[in-house]
Amino acid sequence: NLTVKECLFLRFVAKQCQASTHIFKGDENNFESKEFTTPSKISKKKKDDVFIGSVLDGSPAVRDDWSKYYTPRSLYRDDYYPVYVSGGGYVMSTRIATKLYEQIPHVSLIPIDDAFVGILLKRIKKRPSHNEQFMSWGTRKTHVHKCFWHDVITFHKRLPKQLYTSWVQLAESVHHCDPLKPKTFSYTLQRNKDVKGNDIRTIHGRSVQICKKHCQDLVYGGCEGFVHFDNLCFL
Repeated sequence: NLTVKECLFLRFVAKQCQASTHIFKGDENNFESKEFTTPSKISKKKKDDVFIGSVLDGSPAVRDDWSKYYTPRSLYRDDYYPVYVSGGGYVMSTRIATKLYEQIPHVSLIPIDDAFVGILLKRIKKRPSHNEQFMSWGTRKTHVHKCFWHDVITFHKRLPKQLYTSWVQLAESVHHCDPLKPKTFSYTLQRNKDVKGNDIRTIHGRSVQICKKHCQDLVYGGCEGFVHFDNLCFL
């Protein structure tokens, strides 16, 4: 049971990890940026008050008894779960994790482990912070621009071969794209093609939010992913 495993994880953190300031939790099929998972890089909150990831708000409790996510009203009576984050990958301070562990005896276990953590968060009056760079839902695109991996904190649902390819692309493009390290030479876009030769759109944009709007407005069939780097949007 994933929820039981979550409880054991929180107990381990509370009992064995007090020397650590923050904890990253993620699935095994995740791409994770070791640079971006530094808490100071992803959150402006006090370092001991962090819980950040891909936020889900307004998720309904599943009442169909044939579903593996079925939650009877005897375990959770409300129609919607509290705000929680996708378990694909998130970062929390050890202090918050310890407070969550202390609430476990007061809450009924439910089948959805991520929503269970949301119930614990509600009990300690902690609302998780959303960061779009936690990409818990992957992308339907076959290929992405080579700078894509430098603008990602976590990327869920990767097969082993895909994880290897992602790390190769990250390493090969580090001088071109990594916003956290000094560049040895200027980045210039020579043509609107990605490393696989696929067409991409390049538009000026000062922020991730602007790029998201460009993507939603301009990409036919719906926005599936984009990269913001050096005041440019790669769609």
